[in-house]
Amino acid sequence: MWGVASKEIKVLDYKERVQVIVVGICKSVLVDKYFISLEGGKLCWQGRVIAQVSNELYLIETFDWLESQPFDMRLVSIGGMADWRFYDSQETMVDHFRRYEKQASEMMSYGD
Repeated sequence: MWGVASKEIKVLDYKERVQVIVVGICKSVLVDKYFISLEGGKLCWQGRVIAQVSNELYLIETFDWLESQPFDMRLVSIGGMADWRFYDSQETMVDHFRRYEKQASEMMSYGD
């Protein structure tokens, strides 16, 4: 389950791309998974888990909602990921988001 991996990570710095080499990071089952995060039952972020940088922290890359393209990178704690939904591919994540969005829209129309 745990291994050591070296990984080149592309970091977006709003105006330029910077390459960083992360050596000796732990690779967990969440690394390379895509996710949709929820806060209070509402969609918050979508993206991909890039690396586990410590026992408690993960580096994630968020995607914009319109194009599903990389937006920024953040460090999040494992506890902050408890309500997230994880997917093996970006296509599966986007498909789930579209179904979630459609269901939410249909539920709102019933109240009219």
